[in-house]
Amino acid sequence: RIRLSAAVTQRALELPALQRATGVSVFLSMPGEVDTSQLVAGLLAAGKTVYVPKVLGRDRHDMKMIQVASSEVIQSFPLNKWGIPEMPDEDAQNQPCGAETGSIDLVF
Repeated sequence: RIRLSAAVTQRALELPALQRATGVSVFLSMPGEVDTSQLVAGLLAAGKTVYVPKVLGRDRHDMKMIQVASSEVIQSFPLNKWGIPEMPDEDAQNQPCGAETGSIDLVF
């Protein structure tokens, strides 16, 4: 998983579409998936604005894309029932959604 995650990250960061993008939405990995934490770190290091998902309810429209400033912020998130780091509900309620503001150029 570590080598695969590193290869996916390297390839993703080389993509012209990703290089052109300013705002990028990235899923946060659950155990057993490709680890996207390296991708997030690479995007932030490249000066990209990074958004991660936050589920606020059960409806398919109850997901917000929340901007994160650093990998450390993500590491501070508690794990949800799937083992995915996720911003606490009370913190996410007042955050703008990047998908609604038009700030996301690319979804990974």
